[in-house]
Amino acid sequence: MYPSHSSYWDIRQNRSVRIASPVGQAQFMLTDYTRMIEPRPNEWLLLCRFADTIGIEHGSRELRELRQLAEYLDYYHLKYGYLLSFNFNKKRHLAEHLKSRCFEGLYGYVDPIVAIETEKEIVLRTAPGYSEGLGHDITPAVRLLKDYEQNGPVFTQAERNLILTHAYFMGGVRDTEQIAGRMAAHDFSSRDIAAACAGIEAVNLEWSGLERMEGIEVGTEKCPTFQFSFANCEDPMKGYPRFTFYPTLFPHGGEILQSGVVIRPCPDAPGRWQSDLWKIDQTYTAPRYYTEIGCGVFHLAEYVDIDNPQDLEASVNKGCIIPRQPEDLSAAHRKSVRGQLREAAREVSQRPPSEERPKGGGAR
Repeated sequence: MYPSHSSYWDIRQNRSVRIASPVGQAQFMLTDYTRMIEPRPNEWLLLCRFADTIGIEHGSRELRELRQLAEYLDYYHLKYGYLLSFNFNKKRHLAEHLKSRCFEGLYGYVDPIVAIETEKEIVLRTAPGYSEGLGHDITPAVRLLKDYEQNGPVFTQAERNLILTHAYFMGGVRDTEQIAGRMAAHDFSSRDIAAACAGIEAVNLEWSGLERMEGIEVGTEKCPTFQFSFANCEDPMKGYPRFTFYPTLFPHGGEILQSGVVIRPCPDAPGRWQSDLWKIDQTYTAPRYYTEIGCGVFHLAEYVDIDNPQDLEASVNKGCIIPRQPEDLSAAHRKSVRGQLREAAREVSQRPPSEERPKGGGAR
């Protein structure tokens, strides 16, 4: 049984203090595993993104689902051909399982099957409420990704997210297959990514009933700090910053919006900002401009001209810092550091002893 994150011991008050909000409990859980960031940034990011789907209105059910996702991290069962199914009664923490398995630390990438299943849950949970009954079945897209990655990773997590999101909003199986095939062949450019994101946003806008996105008001969000605030944690309605634990070095002078979009000021246009191709959670978004109206509030403006290389480059070259998987990673798994050391020691032991004596008559 893993330790609970629903309370903490306050040594000043000499009592246990309850963390009432499930959002707070999820963030408090993340504080136990910050040591995962350095050796396994992608697993940590996946954990943060899934924890970010927990809302106050869902309560303990969402926390149970967060814990049970640990079953998908059990690569021992996946290795021997067993795919575990969801069981919301499980009591295991995803973070604890990640820490003990160290899959990314051993192999250099996140377990692809786990990543696909987790991404499917994230896409479905973050779909807007008005899309219920309109969103398309993403099961074929999930099967497609698993077919590509059954023997090793082919896509980055951002690419998996884009493929599944495209399948949910657009619904075209053939188009989804084409996007996946081009991504697998590394033939899907930044312009193609931006165009796909813009198409998804157009369908989302149609479903929402709005006529246009330009002029919509959006506020800023707190930048990542890797800190958890215990103040007023007994209040079940306390608000917590959404992106506190995202392992991203935030750009100097930039801002993060409530949608997770990262924006930077345009050097040649005061009061005008341009968004990155990557959001703070390292998923893709269509780059656009924003107009600052003061007090941390911005208005959405037009899209960046993706056919203009200079404009698109301003959104692409300043993107994420989470390392991408090497392009040749799908062909051969990267060896762990421990494995490399074993091979080096074996190579040295097999060399014939040198007959050359040290200079000066003594060992150095």
